[in-house]
Amino acid sequence: MLEVNDNDMKLDECGELSAKWGYAPSEDGSAYHLDLCHDCFKFALSTLRDKRRSLAIVNKEIDLPGEDFGRIGGHAPKSK
Repeated sequence: MLEVNDNDMKLDECGELSAKWGYAPSEDGSAYHLDLCHDCFKFALSTLRDKRRSLAIVNKEIDLPGEDFGRIGGHAPKSK
């Protein structure tokens, strides 16, 4: 398992970031996989959400992402 930081994590309690590229000129055939602790996963998700927001500012055809950005199924966790 590849980890971003030295946090101890259980295999069933990690987030995943992965990609398999086909014939993209700069990534031809490359594959990536990272297992992320909760904090690193949230950081990556926040960074991607911010990127999407910055694109939406200059291109009005792109929807602003909400707090459920990237979420599939389920529901958002309740605020404390």
